[in-house]
Amino acid sequence: MSSGEQVRVEPWQLRGKAGEMGHEPPDALSMPAPPCALGFVIAAATTVQISGGTLKNFMESGNVEGARLSETLRAIADAYAQVDEHTRAALAGEGDGSIVPVRFRIFRRRSLQ
Repeated sequence: MSSGEQVRVEPWQLRGKAGEMGHEPPDALSMPAPPCALGFVIAAATTVQISGGTLKNFMESGNVEGARLSETLRAIADAYAQVDEHTRAALAGEGDGSIVPVRFRIFRRRSLQ
């Protein structure tokens, strides 16, 4: 896309994407038990358990970021809808023709715990 081309943003598309981002995948990780008492098997099972815990932490972080992105997409969709409505009213001769600033919601940062 060149710099002169227009990009069309539809608020409903942003809200739909926000809805997709807001769903947390189910926790499907279960930690395996060592199948026998051999030392190298127990060590391997322990490594898999540690790796599973790390993966679970990454998933939790990803879920938090997905929720933040979902909130941001909704705020952007609301802003585009406000601009579209104000522009529609101005083109229809409604209102006083003044410029209205777009209002954004301010998000609080949430900790990962």
